[in-house]
Amino acid sequence: MALLEQLPPDLKSIESTSGAEQSGVLRLPVVFTADIGPDGLFGCEYLVLWPEMLEVYSPGASGAPTKRVSVAIADIQEARAELYVGNGRIEVKTLSSLIPLVRHTQAVVADANTIVRRINALVKGEDAVITAPKATATRCARCKRALPEDSETCPACTDKRAVLTRLFQFLKPYKSKVFYGLVVLFAVSLTELAPPYLGGLIVDVLVNQRANPASAMQAIGLIVGMLALIRVAASALQYAQRRLNSWIGARTLMDIRIALFHKFSELSLGYYDKRSTGSVMSRITNDADNLWDFLMDGAPWLVSNILTLTFTSLVLFRLNATLAAMLLLPAPFIFLLTKWFMPRARERFRTVWHRISKMYASLNSSLTGMRVIKAFAQEERERAKFDERNHKVFEASFAANAMWAVYFPILGLLMGLGAFIVWLVGGYQVLHGTMTLGTLTAFSGYLM
Repeated sequence: MALLEQLPPDLKSIESTSGAEQSGVLRLPVVFTADIGPDGLFGCEYLVLWPEMLEVYSPGASGAPTKRVSVAIADIQEARAELYVGNGRIEVKTLSSLIPLVRHTQAVVADANTIVRRINALVKGEDAVITAPKATATRCARCKRALPEDSETCPACTDKRAVLTRLFQFLKPYKSKVFYGLVVLFAVSLTELAPPYLGGLIVDVLVNQRANPASAMQAIGLIVGMLALIRVAASALQYAQRRLNSWIGARTLMDIRIALFHKFSELSLGYYDKRSTGSVMSRITNDADNLWDFLMDGAPWLVSNILTLTFTSLVLFRLNATLAAMLLLPAPFIFLLTKWFMPRARERFRTVWHRISKMYASLNSSLTGMRVIKAFAQEERERAKFDERNHKVFEASFAANAMWAVYFPILGLLMGLGAFIVWLVGGYQVLHGTMTLGTLTAFSGYLM
């Protein structure tokens, strides 16, 4: 906290005492350096907080500071840090009047809030010895890894299951709809099992009943009709699933945003002193949207694929246990690839989040301070600053998403090995009469 910088020559005695730190505490007097002068232009004034007096010094014509305001602590009822468009003001309220003290830019809002809290503590008769601010940790106490910006939580040491459990608590009020959603997911997974099997039956009919075309076409027509009914049922189930997921996702997102806002309103001012407005905005907007994506698409996709994988595996081993077992040969390589990829992808997407929060902070600062920016013709500088932050978001987003360009081609190659095994081993079995061509076709369909 930069409260003790740029002191004028006549206040050197204050500097020698206010900077003294003993046993982890900071003693009065304390000096706040405001960066807007009394004429409203960029400059400096000094607000000095003594045990019994509050004084404001301005640079004089000769360079020596001039005392502009002097208020006894006993006369003060309350100190305030008011925030306006592009600037702020510290003021104190006495029994008879409201006294403006100093003005400042958005850059020193945290220091302004701190000095106001100290004034109010002194007004209330609390101990004049004020604990010095605790230094923010930069490394995890357990694993010694570097902590992310704007965070005191180590991602590597966070209990992921506990986080998911807390997240799924938001679904408890809607457990009946969640249950119906799971039933629909289960039904959708079952409907996906039928087409490959029925496709295999069609192939067997074509191969085995060439001598009786009329009977074969009747059987094929029946199977195709069953496929059409299953497809209609699957489409209806998918519609119901999307409707349920959309409602649950949107409602849960609303609850998450409300919970976030309520939590932010309960946090102390010290929390906001250490964090930018952009990072807080990103929590409510960007992070909440990502949670909505997870609840609406990610979690249902995960459950659906687990069900599909389970049912398909059972069918494959029922059709041909030997061939199904051979499909597992690429699995260890897929596991190692994913184990290598995921930590690196998480780190890059975490960088994207932090850069987005910095971009939001730059945007918030520019919009709230637009009047000052235009007054001092600083539009070009602000545009350049925002362009730089935006370009860094682009670089981080590209680097994060480019990881998929490495992962998916290799994953596709490894999974393609399964198709090669099916056609080589399955083709051998078909030629030697141990498996029908229809079963091989169904097997290939389930593999997809």
